[in-house]
Amino acid sequence: MALSGSFPPQLGNLSFLVSVDLSGNNSRDFCHMNLFVCSGEIPEEIGDLHNLILVSMGSNNFSGKIPLSIFNTSSLQSLSLFENELSGPVPGKVGRLANLQILQLIANRFTGEIPEEISNLTHLE
Repeated sequence: MALSGSFPPQLGNLSFLVSVDLSGNNSRDFCHMNLFVCSGEIPEEIGDLHNLILVSMGSNNFSGKIPLSIFNTSSLQSLSLFENELSGPVPGKVGRLANLQILQLIANRFTGEIPEEISNLTHLE
């Protein structure tokens, strides 16, 4: 569909959305043809999607910090943000995701230590 650009703020209005899968857009086919967003920041509005179970945005060029609002989605079971350009520390608020089973953050530009609160994630596989 030749979609490109940044996430619209209206993303947070999709209140019944349970899955966001934008993974794999860093491949030559996707980015070269501008089929979808390959860069920019992950919008804070993603935290307004309280029914999310899966967020998969791996293998893109997303930058900036992980939006703190995403840690308000208590139903989240899978958070995959691997192979991006995300930076800063991994927020301690990650420990709020009590139902999280999958957490993939490798191959980013995170700094600091793994937050102690990650030990609260008792369902991690």
